[in-house]
Amino acid sequence: MLGASFALFLVGAAALSLERGTLRTALLAVALTALAGIAVAQTVRRLRKNRD
Repeated sequence: MLGASFALFLVGAAALSLERGTLRTALLAVALTALAGIAVAQTVRRLRKNRD
């Protein structure tokens, strides 16, 4: 998970250096959505672990 998060961060950072347009917007949206999804998955996993 940490490697995937770092890779998504790098994609987002690289997208910021692109000119404004559809590609930049799409890359940023995908990176942020995926990072949010990873955060939710880790939170749910931790909550389930603590419940048991």
